[in-house]
Amino acid sequence: MIKLKTLINHINEVQELFEFPMRIGRWRKTDLDDNSGNFALSKYVKEKGKHIGKFDSYEIFELIKGKETHTIFSNSDFISAYFVFEKVDNYLKEKIVWQDFLCKGLARKLFFDYFLGKTKGIISDDLHSKEGENYWKKNLIEAKRKNHKIFILYKGNKISVENVNDVDKYFSSGIKGADYRFVIEK
Repeated sequence: MIKLKTLINHINEVQELFEFPMRIGRWRKTDLDDNSGNFALSKYVKEKGKHIGKFDSYEIFELIKGKETHTIFSNSDFISAYFVFEKVDNYLKEKIVWQDFLCKGLARKLFFDYFLGKTKGIISDDLHSKEGENYWKKNLIEAKRKNHKIFILYKGNKISVENVNDVDKYFSSGIKGADYRFVIEK
């Protein structure tokens, strides 16, 4: 006789083999670096989400899962850039940003020319990996160059930043749940 627990474990193992990871909640951002994972996520978002337009040569698809909005930019069967945001009071609170390594600078271009044009501002995530720090430092420099407003959200307080070099003390490589966020407004 098969025990129920054994049967459930077997079903979960089979599901992992044949289901797309996002459907069963076991998807990782690194899956995008693999062509098969990238293609599968692209197909999933295009099937389950909504085509919302075009930006330059990229088709834009959006999928809402709970509070998160997953947006992909694709000019083929593969994702060129992928963003996950949570919308909060006409701000986009960033959760995931990914771009194909062949599309250098695309995420920043989309950040300023697409997303920032549709909202009051963009708020950084709460995990500042080394790549995330570099991405946000470049965004902050570009924001200052374009005369956007820059803020630090620190323990609930919004602190205006005049000099981009002043933000270095807020970067701390890999701390999850940091007390601060970076904000760029139009």
